[in-house]
Amino acid sequence: MDSPNSKGKLTVKVSTAQGAIPIKDAVVYITSYTPNVSPDSETFSLRTNSDGITQTLELATPARSLSLSPGSAVVPYSEYVLIVKKDGYKTAELIGVPIFDGITSIQNVFLVPLTEDELLSGDITEEAFYENGNYGNLRSDGVEGLRRESI
Repeated sequence: MDSPNSKGKLTVKVSTAQGAIPIKDAVVYITSYTPNVSPDSETFSLRTNSDGITQTLELATPARSLSLSPGSAVVPYSEYVLIVKKDGYKTAELIGVPIFDGITSIQNVFLVPLTEDELLSGDITEEAFYENGNYGNLRSDGVEGLRRESI
């Protein structure tokens, strides 16, 4: 029987050179993907380790039993937005990353180094990116290694 508190898991692998070089200390923001996000939406913040991998994070999903009901108005997965940042690289944004109940998903993210001109002109700051508050508040409670920030 499916739990009303269904969870899926997500691990993010960040690298460059088409996956050949892992990127350490990249910051990965994860938030629920819903149009017109409510102010109560939570965003998780994770850092990659020396292998370019984040810790595995549990995320809310609809019950897996929904996948057995053809024509259901509710999709049997949740969608999330991933924003990946690292100094010296272009910011990556993945929208609609699906997470299924009881499944561990591994999302590869390939960052592209900034060009010399882009480095000289300066990258968009985190503050400017989040100035309109679309991605809610970062949450760290209950998840080891996460940090809480106000955006």
